[in-house]
Amino acid sequence: MKIVGLIPARKGSVTIKNKNIVPFNGKPLIQWSMNSMNESKILSDSFVSTDSAVIKKMAIKSKIKVIDRPKHLANSTATTLSVLKHTVKFTKADVIVLLQATSPFRKKGIIDQCLNKFIKT
Repeated sequence: MKIVGLIPARKGSVTIKNKNIVPFNGKPLIQWSMNSMNESKILSDSFVSTDSAVIKKMAIKSKIKVIDRPKHLANSTATTLSVLKHTVKFTKADVIVLLQATSPFRKKGIIDQCLNKFIKT
């Protein structure tokens, strides 16, 4: 089974400019989610779907693969579901673990704990 992690992170934001890279407790906001994916032992691959050159560089530096998000999926009307469907086509994943950059609070190891429960049940 191919299980991938995905952080959708477009450069535009309606409310907070560049919110995904705004510093939060000493790191860019998105870095918290990238670190969570990197600590997983179960994910086959980790991806960031983005239209941002800055986020792309951060992902590559963190050894996370980048899905270049097309313009029609990088605007305020694009849905998370449409980005997930694009990710499935791009990665051929069986399972996608979605991590929102704007939800950085995760217990250490929570991704693998959840995946172990998902696989067992």
